[in-house]
Amino acid sequence: MLVSILSTLVIGMAAALLIVSSLIMSTSVRKTRENQAYELATSLSSKLEFYILNEAGDGVHKAQIELTGGATLVSESGFSSIPDSSVKAVVTSSTDVAGETYYIVTVTATAAGETYIKTTEYSGNATDGYTKR
Repeated sequence: MLVSILSTLVIGMAAALLIVSSLIMSTSVRKTRENQAYELATSLSSKLEFYILNEAGDGVHKAQIELTGGATLVSESGFSSIPDSSVKAVVTSSTDVAGETYYIVTVTATAAGETYIKTTEYSGNATDGYTKR
């Protein structure tokens, strides 16, 4: 009788440990996917910002990318180390209350079913340079 009670307790604890470990593992996998999508979006956004702002010195900005509303700057997929991954950067334009046009660069990255979206706003033009809003 005592043996059956102890064996039931051991089996119950083993089952509980199995359930808890599988929950922890699934949370870890989901977090890894979220981090991969975040890294794709932020790294592309950072690189685009470098080319859009492109400080030439003395605070002068000479853009290497011209922002045009409705343009797709980048659309890539199939990164070898990240399964089912893609990244896309799209520019939209808008007008503020003062009537000035500004551009919104939206970078959308997906990695194994997780999505991360990063948006950045810029004002100015390619000739005079852009500034981050």
